[in-house]
Amino acid sequence: MDYQLAKQLKDTGFKSEHQMDMDTGQWCVRCPWDESSPEKGFEDMCFPTLEELIEACGEKFGRLEKGFIAYSDEHGKWRREFGKTPLEAVVRLYLTINKK
Repeated sequence: MDYQLAKQLKDTGFKSEHQMDMDTGQWCVRCPWDESSPEKGFEDMCFPTLEELIEACGEKFGRLEKGFIAYSDEHGKWRREFGKTPLEAVVRLYLTINKK
């Protein structure tokens, strides 16, 4: 998953139990958010597992197909999202389902 997709996921408030420091409640992976300006520092990011993302989609998750296409079913309305990997496809699906 690239930085921009991880950032969008973080912005939805997604929390990953596997990658969160349970003592501090902080994100564990630190990424430079502007490599050209070191003074701007780093941002804490989440890189969840595929299983966590599918679970987070809940009952709206439909299926994941070869070619990395993830589907959701919301009251008979199917949506699909593509990715370069299964994880990326499900992240994009999660973001679509959780748009505010």
